[in-house]
Parts: sequence; structure tokens; C-alpha cells
Amino acid sequence: MDKRTEDIIAMLTRLGRYSRLFNSITDPIPQSFLFELLFANTLETNGVELNYEVNIRPSTKTSVDFVHDNNDGTRLCFELVSPEMSDQLKQGSAPVKTEIEGVSKWSVLLESGHKNPHLRPEAQTIRMQEKILEKVEKFP
Repeated sequence: MDKRTEDIIAMLTRLGRYSRLFNSITDPIPQSFLFELLFANTLETNGVELNYEVNIRPSTKTSVDFVHDNNDGTRLCFELVSPEMSDQLKQGSAPVKTEIEGVSKWSVLLESGHKNPHLRPEAQTIRMQEKILEKVEKFP
């Protein structure tokens, strides 16, 4: 684990609201949990207090990733969707170094007329829509 990730975990630990997230982390940290750590760190360091894994539909057993309850009664719910690259997209592309250990960044060119249907923007748009629609049931 790199120093920046350790610093983020230390800061979030002091807040006392992320034990469920920390209990899910293994070494190496899975990409999805790094995404959640970075999201929480960014909002918390900018004064937005979050709660992690909150069930906002009591009739279900599902939860959203983060909830921010504003003093005026407004509730903001965040369900993160990581647009991770599929194996089909990774073929022929190379990872790009990032400043955080364990975070992968890939680059690929999508073209409407590409012979590989996975390398068409339309296919990737549909894939993202499917990932988002999987999350809808978590919301009232």
C-alpha cells in the first residue's frame, strides 16, 4: 500500500464512520474499494460529511454507498459506478501509470465502425447504462 493510500485510510479512520469499508479491504486493495476511499476522502476533506453503506429503502436489504444528510433536511445519496474496462477492451491497450498504487488507468480508442464490436462507443454506452440500471433498485 502506498503512502497516499495509507494517509487517506488514517484520515478516514479518525472520523470513525468507515469501519465497514475498512473491514472489506484486503491487500492489495481491490479497485472498487480504492474508488470508494478516494471518493470519501475527496468529499470529507472538502467538508461534506458522509455515512457509508446506508439502507435508504427499509423494505430491502440493499444499501447505497454513501449518504450525506444536510442540515436543511436534504439527503444526498451516492451509489458509485466504476467504469472498469472489460477484458475485451484491455486487449491491445496498455495500462497507464497513476500516482496511486493499485489504481489502474487504461487507454483505448473507440470507433463507431470498428470491426471489434466491443470497441464501438455505442457498445460501451450500453454497457454503462446496464451497470447504472443494476443500481436503481437501491433507491426509493
